[in-house]
Amino acid sequence: MAQGKLPPENIVIKVERESANTKISALATLLRSYILLENGNPTLAADILNTKNILQKTDLEDYRLWLRGKALEQAGLLNEAISTLEILIKNYPQSSRAEESKLLASEAAIQANNPRLAISVIQDLIEQKHPKALLLAARSYELQGDENSALEFYRLATIYAAGSTEAQEAESHLKSGALALPKNQEEAITKADKLFESKKFVEAISAYDQASAFGELPPKAKLKKLEALVKLKRLAEARVFLNSIPSAQKEKAYYILSISFASDRQWAEARSFAEQMLKEFPKSKLTLRGLVEVGFKARDVKNKSEQRYYFQLAVRNFSDDIEVAKAQFELAWLEHESKNYNVSSKMLIEHLAKYADRDSSYRGRAGYWAARDAEQIGNFDNACLLYQALIYRYHANWYGYLAAQRLDNIRKSGKCTDKSAPSNPTLTKAIENLKTVNVFAETITAKEEKLIKRAEELATIGLFSWASDEFQEASKSAPKSPKLNLSIAKILRLKGDYVGALLALANSYPDYPQMFPEEMGREEWSIFYPLE
Repeated sequence: MAQGKLPPENIVIKVERESANTKISALATLLRSYILLENGNPTLAADILNTKNILQKTDLEDYRLWLRGKALEQAGLLNEAISTLEILIKNYPQSSRAEESKLLASEAAIQANNPRLAISVIQDLIEQKHPKALLLAARSYELQGDENSALEFYRLATIYAAGSTEAQEAESHLKSGALALPKNQEEAITKADKLFESKKFVEAISAYDQASAFGELPPKAKLKKLEALVKLKRLAEARVFLNSIPSAQKEKAYYILSISFASDRQWAEARSFAEQMLKEFPKSKLTLRGLVEVGFKARDVKNKSEQRYYFQLAVRNFSDDIEVAKAQFELAWLEHESKNYNVSSKMLIEHLAKYADRDSSYRGRAGYWAARDAEQIGNFDNACLLYQALIYRYHANWYGYLAAQRLDNIRKSGKCTDKSAPSNPTLTKAIENLKTVNVFAETITAKEEKLIKRAEELATIGLFSWASDEFQEASKSAPKSPKLNLSIAKILRLKGDYVGALLALANSYPDYPQMFPEEMGREEWSIFYPLE
């Protein structure tokens, strides 16, 4: 199962029998039913799922009902399938399989020639304009002989599912293209937005133009059209279209245009929009992000003058914001590359003192080169103190290894006085931040605990894709949770994905390479440093 292959059914049967009336047996039953379904035996799959063992021994009763409903539907036992799925819908409304069960029950009701039930079971999804629910509603009305209602729901599907296969299916049922046209601006904008989300930018622009026939587009729609123009590199049109966007919404427009012109290496245009964004929205997070992103665009093409300009603007106007940390480091590095070691050492120490306790991305590099540059200007006391701090936290890493060599050489030359503490408060803070590590606090609640338990049960029987669904739901509300990410990492390791496991757990332990054994549990260490 680690490689996506199902085990032979006889092996699963053996596990069921040898572990009767246990959680393992219940999970084996669930897995065997899935194997039977995949092998084209829905009748037996439904039969073995007619059990209370899964409810009593696991947290996966909704999966039993869902799989049994699918099996019964495939076996042609439609009314029994509908009844089973309705139990899931009623008793487990928050289940990850609830929506799919509603759609499956509706399809079964259509097959059973019960169009009213087909509509009622998906009524909430119809109201939400769910694409597949709209198609099922259209088919249900066709079954009732209500052609007008059927056509209306097919029309709605072409709008709310625009750019998808559902929209194509709906269009095939309409007698002419005119029947698919939006009736008001809200529908027209929805269609345009869906096309935009599907990355069909040419069609999206045309749809926004159609929406403007109902009246002036609202600001959000204008921004989407602007972005679509930019995606298609129609920058001249985008610049003209900017004039139609209200002042209050121009921040996002400036952001989009400055980055797009920078990507196109039109630096004068990029500056114009970036400066206007800073002038009109001087305290905005989006302004900061725009300046930093354009700065990195310049760095990536080795345009140091533009890189310096944007990073300086960002640091000057947002010096206390953690999102400016990478721009400040890049400025320090420009000074280092220019051999302005007095300036670069000072700036790298400032980076450590001001940002490294909140963003350690550049900490090791900043610490080592702050010390090296201090050496270059003859400030050996500062260099020694920084090397000592690096060795404390980075002794097992490359920067710690290099720092130990440099420190040894300085001491042998008699240039290190081995001061116990620095007198400069900025340097004191920098050294302190070099010695600390970041671990995210635990944030999970009972809701995420249950999702983790369900995921682990599914993974136990190799149903990793279903386990992933449960983990994704938990990650929506607790993305940095150490317990959640450890569980995800363990499952990925079980699949043989060691790199994925490391990256998952690193979300909670960003400084794991510098952590001491006592700062993590054995399970965490086994993910980061597997021995098998």
